[in-house]
Amino acid sequence: MAIQWDATWTHGRRGTVEGALERITRMLLRSYLSIRVVRSDQQAKATYVQHFRDPLLNHLPRASNIIRLMHDRVTTQQVMIMSYVPNLAAFNALGLVLPPGMSFETIEAFVIQRGVAAAMPLTVYIGPAFFTHNVYIPKAVNQRTGTGTILHELSHGVGNTADHAYTWEPRYASLTANQRTNNADSYRAYCQSFDML
Repeated sequence: MAIQWDATWTHGRRGTVEGALERITRMLLRSYLSIRVVRSDQQAKATYVQHFRDPLLNHLPRASNIIRLMHDRVTTQQVMIMSYVPNLAAFNALGLVLPPGMSFETIEAFVIQRGVAAAMPLTVYIGPAFFTHNVYIPKAVNQRTGTGTILHELSHGVGNTADHAYTWEPRYASLTANQRTNNADSYRAYCQSFDML
C-alpha cells in the first residue's frame, strides 16, 4: 500500500491509523480470498449470503469487483493519501457542509471522491472521533469503530457505493440484495466478519 501522509499528522495520531490500516489489510485479504470461491465453497457462500442476501449469486460479480478494488487499493502500489481534519473549520475549508442533525465530533473518517480509478490517488480524511471512539473492537460487525469506518469509506472511494443503511439500523434488514451489494456498510460488515487476531 502506498500511503502518503500530508502535513496535518503528528506521529502519535499517525501510528494509530497505521495500526488500523494493517488490520484492514488483513481483513481485506481474507475477504478477497473468500469471495473468489463463493461458487465452490459452502462456507464462503454462507458468509456472502449472510451479508448480501443474494442466494442465487446474481449480484456476486458486482460484490466481488468492489472487494477486489478495496483489496487492491491496500495491497498494491495504488496511492492513498491520509489527511487529518481536526475541526469543523478545516472540514468547511474542504467545501463541505454537515448534513442536518450531524455533529462534526461524531465523524471518524470520510472520503470526498467516489469510484476513484486505480491510477488515481484516493484521499481518506480522518476526523477526531477516530481517536476518541473505539478505533478497534474484535469482530465488531454491528458496532461502529474507526477501523470499520475506514472500510466503509474505502468502499465509497473505490467502489462508488451508496449509504442505504448501517447494519445496526432497523431498516438494514429490509435492504434487497441489489441494495446491499451497493451499500457501503454491507462491505464494512462483510470484511469485518473476517477479522481474526
